[in-house]
Amino acid sequence: MGKPRNDGKGRPIKVVMPTTYHQRLILSRSKSLRNISDFSGVYLRPSMTKEERQHDYELRKECRDKNSKLNVGEPPWKIFKGKIVRAFNQVSLNK
Repeated sequence: MGKPRNDGKGRPIKVVMPTTYHQRLILSRSKSLRNISDFSGVYLRPSMTKEERQHDYELRKECRDKNSKLNVGEPPWKIFKGKIVRAFNQVSLNK
């Protein structure tokens, strides 16, 4: 997908799953790929519209900005369920 890259990284590959169940199952297990050396550089993400990608980008940018201003020992900011929260607050947001 897209133009060939000159930076040595591979191009994205689109994979279509037979059902939403399979898509969610694979995405939920995708973090375990980081523990396998051959797949440590593989990232999976759900299909998103252009607006969703833009919103996701803005959240990541805001999170990076907040984390760059942290003092030593402060918990980092993370994106959880579409909101920017402190890392230690994730458990309480599950409810």
